[in-house]
Formats: sequence, structure tokens, C-alpha cells
Amino acid sequence: VLPYYVKCENDRDLMNPLHGAGGPVPVSRHKREDWLLFQEAFYRSCVDRGFVECSDLNAPGATGVGPTPMNNLGGERIRMARVYLDVARSRSNLTVCPDTTARRVTLREDRASGVEIERDGRREVVEAGEVILSAGAIASAQLLMLSGVGPAEALEKLEIPVVEHLPGVGT
Repeated sequence: VLPYYVKCENDRDLMNPLHGAGGPVPVSRHKREDWLLFQEAFYRSCVDRGFVECSDLNAPGATGVGPTPMNNLGGERIRMARVYLDVARSRSNLTVCPDTTARRVTLREDRASGVEIERDGRREVVEAGEVILSAGAIASAQLLMLSGVGPAEALEKLEIPVVEHLPGVGT
């Protein structure tokens, strides 16, 4: 997914192949001179106890202590919905279902064909030509597994019919 992160970022501090410039999401880190006393104290205590100083916590294999990247502008966190969804709401190929819980992805052959949702206490299937699963690190894996995609042994224990054995889901 790195190419997509790079494409969406407008990193104001780091310029390298791991960080983007020109994307809609501003990324910055608190400047050291702007740190609050407790931030400086935490940082110093980590370094004093042997943690290495790390200027890019998102670099492969990064370890240690350093400034955390933030996506905010003027103190307001920039949500992905703001930069991508709000501008696309009027598109005919987009359906937004507020106050709705996704229960599973429906599959036809080896392709996602829709989503089973629950709203107002009722379940229904919303068919779609294209499904984008974007529910975060935990809920995306959960939805895949509820749909029968994941490690076969785990699915069988949960009595979920295995559609596709993919051991990496949920790990």
C-alpha cells in the first residue's frame, strides 16, 4: 500500500521515496523547538534509557523514539473522508450508507459483488460493480473472515464456510 500512502501525502518535513509531496493529506511533525515540556522530558528519558533517536518512525524497520507524524492542518485532523469522500459524494457510482454496519462482503465466484449491511435492525445485501474494503486494520480482516476469506482453520472453528483459504488475513 506504500504507493497509495505516498500519493495521498503532502509531507512537509521529509522528502524521500517513503513520503509524498503534493497529495491532499498534509503530514507534519511537531518541531523540536515547539515541544511542550513533557514531550521533551519523555523524549530525553527514552534516549537516556538507550532508545535510539529516529527521525522517521514510518521507515522500514524503524525503531526508537522520535516525532510522530500527524495529518492535521491548523490543529484540525484531516480525515480521509474530508479529502476523498466529500468531493465524490455526488457521483452516481458511490453509495454512502450512514448509521449502517457492514456484516460481510458478498462474493460471486472469486470477486466481491456487494456488501451485506445492517441498518434499522434489518439486514440487506447491496450489490455493487466494485467494492472497496476500507474498514481499518482490524475490521477489514474481520469482514473478510466473516465472508469466508481467511485462514481455513480459524474459519472452520467459527463455523464459517471457507470461500478462500488466505492464511495472512487477520495476522
